[in-house]
This record gives sequence, C-alpha cells and structure tokens, in this order.
Amino acid sequence: MRLAVTIICLILFVIISFQACTVGVGSGILGDEETQEGASVGILVGFTFMLGGAFAYKLPKVAMVFLLIGGLLGLAVGGTTDFSDMSIWGGVAIILAIMSYIGSRGLKKEKEGK
Repeated sequence: MRLAVTIICLILFVIISFQACTVGVGSGILGDEETQEGASVGILVGFTFMLGGAFAYKLPKVAMVFLLIGGLLGLAVGGTTDFSDMSIWGGVAIILAIMSYIGSRGLKKEKEGK
C-alpha cells in the first residue's frame, strides 16, 4: 500500500504541476487574475503531492498530513475559483491520505512482528 501511494503521488505531482503551470500561463496571457491565483495554489497542491510521495514509504503518517493539507487546499481552490479541476485533485489527495493511514497501520504491524 505504501509503495503504491508513493508511486501514485509522484506521478500525480508531475501531472498536477504541469497542469497548474499551463493554467497559470494561459490565464496570465488572458488576464484572468482569479484563475491565475488558483493556478498558483495548484502548484502548491502539486508540491504537497511530491512531499506526500516522498514520505509515504517510511513515514506514512507524515505523508498523510501533507496529503490532507493538499486535499483541503485543492477542494478550497476548486470551489472558489474557475480552476475547478483542483476539486478533483483535492479529492484524490484525501483518498491517498486515507491509503497512507492504512499503510501506516501496516507498517506498525510489520515493526511489531520483528
């Protein structure tokens, strides 16, 4: 479970960051400040995915915290700006946080078994 969360987070980090950069550049060209601000927070959400993926294997509870922060930011941005894709990424982050929590319980069982 922890390895799956790591791989998924790192792949989604690339996708989310690329999408947020593209939206930010496009909205900057069109002069849409609201969407540009949403894209800036989207880059931050992508960064939380990277941190969640980095910590998911050895420190899954830390990864869970980063993914919950990213999920809440994504849901907030998706609901308040025109960059509504962030709601989807926020939901995915919360699902990955739950998976990370399940992985932390598995890690605890592994340590108890040694």
